Amino acid sequence: MFATGACIRTRAGGHQSEDAVTATVGAPQRDYFLGLDALRGAGALIVITAHMPDKTLFRLMPSAHLGIDFFFMLSGFVVANAYLSKLERGMGLWDFTLIRLIRLYPLYFLSTVLGAAFFAVLLLKGWADFGWGPWAATLAANLFYIPINPSWAISAGEVYPFNVPAWTLFWELAANTVFALLALRMRGWFLAAVVFSGLVMISLSAISYGNLHQGWAWENFLGGGSRVWFALFAGVALHRLHRQGKLPRIGGTMPLVALTPFAVMALPASAELRPYVDVAVAAIVLPVLVTIAAYTRPRPGFETAFSSWAGRLSYGVYVLQMPIIMIVGTAYAVLFDAPYETLGVFGTLALMGAVVAAAWAADLWFDTPVRNVLRAWHKGVKPRAAAEAAANSSEARP
Repeated sequence: MFATGACIRTRAGGHQSEDAVTATVGAPQRDYFLGLDALRGAGALIVITAHMPDKTLFRLMPSAHLGIDFFFMLSGFVVANAYLSKLERGMGLWDFTLIRLIRLYPLYFLSTVLGAAFFAVLLLKGWADFGWGPWAATLAANLFYIPINPSWAISAGEVYPFNVPAWTLFWELAANTVFALLALRMRGWFLAAVVFSGLVMISLSAISYGNLHQGWAWENFLGGGSRVWFALFAGVALHRLHRQGKLPRIGGTMPLVALTPFAVMALPASAELRPYVDVAVAAIVLPVLVTIAAYTRPRPGFETAFSSWAGRLSYGVYVLQMPIIMIVGTAYAVLFDAPYETLGVFGTLALMGAVVAAAWAADLWFDTPVRNVLRAWHKGVKPRAAAEAAANSSEARP
């Protein structure tokens, strides 16, 4: 939110080597890692605690901001697993970008519209200190993933005021583009140099800012780029090692693996030690956790179903959390005439449940149907484009 050598999940649930499958069907297939799905679900819940009105749960996890780096690393592994072989076999940048946008944009669009609607209500009620001009400019920019100039936006602080965590998607899409462009070189010393350069960048950022909690505001936006550069390409490197059979095989039980991120994010640190703790967790602890999860297989039944469900809903939980929190929190404040910080722990858990329910509903009735339509369109575009290219080529012959 991944046996010695790269493994492929067969229809019967077993595994066979990648070389065997390649010899059989002529091209490598990708594995499916339910252990990583469980971690993606855990990561989404960890990030939510940082945005809840009541900070009781967040104070129990003082390193929860590293959930973002965890997400980036998981994303790097998953994206490499899904697309590296395809890019090596000739998938173009445009095709890759379209596929990634089809995966990410529908829920991003929904979350941005919900955030815009929330602030529009504040405007209509006279509760806002901005006008319709900044609101429209913010909406136009955010809908296209563009970080808006602070002087034009509804807020001078956040880069994406309608959905604050969206800054991560901007940097992830940027890193995905670099990954696609350099996919043929993403191996050996070159990949090691990319990851090491990211480690240097996050180390300098952590020391400069005092922590790795960067990227969400204009004052630390560039720090978010260093975080995604290191974590995402570290995930790509872990996948490359896994595919080559060089990743240490250290699996675990699914319940323990799924709960470990919460223990990691509970690591305390003083202000003086915080930058060093953050870098150590990002550079050592998180890769180990991803490695363990890559080799963890859930038992059939509940564990398998839960891991799959957690992975499926993790992105929706992540991208929809802020609009839902703002809407429900403000409704609580209006209905009960009390600051929404007074929700308390039980109210926070209920609000987290509302976010999960919203992600489930959005997946069922919006994201999946929209993506199915867009995928069908994309599959139709590719043959037409190939036919037109062939026709143009034949017409150009003397």
